[in-house]
Amino acid sequence: MTVHPDHRRRGVGTTLLDAVRADVRDPGRTTIEGFQLPAGRSGEKWATALGFRVTYATVMQALVVADVDLTRWDVATPAGYRVVHWVGAAPAELVESYARARRAIQDAPLGDTGYQSPARTADQVRAEEAQLRDQGVEQRVAVAVHEETGEVAGMSELYVTPQRPRWGSQRDTAVRAEHRGRGLGTVVKAHLYRRLLADRPDVERIHTGTGATNTHMRRVNEAFGFTTVSEMVNVSRALDPAPPAPRR
Repeated sequence: MTVHPDHRRRGVGTTLLDAVRADVRDPGRTTIEGFQLPAGRSGEKWATALGFRVTYATVMQALVVADVDLTRWDVATPAGYRVVHWVGAAPAELVESYARARRAIQDAPLGDTGYQSPARTADQVRAEEAQLRDQGVEQRVAVAVHEETGEVAGMSELYVTPQRPRWGSQRDTAVRAEHRGRGLGTVVKAHLYRRLLADRPDVERIHTGTGATNTHMRRVNEAFGFTTVSEMVNVSRALDPAPPAPRR
């Protein structure tokens, strides 16, 4: 929700929220959530004044390529795994296990938020790939494949959008539970970044968002050269029930 600065503090945002609440009432819905509000600023203050509570915090991190020692990205792949990289569409032989590996992101700490990442199927992966192509988004993925089973053990995804062709946007990184503790998240991110710069040497920055309490991933990002630039919060409140129907 955005209100033009010239029209703030007149109840415009509250009026819009009331209209949305009326539209989304449904017997199966109990909660309304807001995502990615700048921490401590007017959006969060407005939301909390209306009864929302902060449920989750995200640190926004940026990596400036020119300022980073790229030898930080020289990470060896552990024995028993190989890295596969693609742009735009997962190989047919990996799409099923890639979809399963993406579900591992559900293990990431999400505070008190009720949101959960969707459990994607192979068909949903294909639909998402097609949608990104239609939007002109370059979807770049690196995965760690377990040699013994041929299954994707871990993945990392990055977007380059037509609006900001010199910026990379780091998306999900996830490792399946049975393959954790081997540094695979670091391996796939390192491969992803090296290939990004090899293919697109004009990229200047990479951005990402990480849960404030996800200390492991924050340390991984900092080892790559990311620094924290801001903090965002999610807010949540109960969805008001629909008013009773008028008596006839």
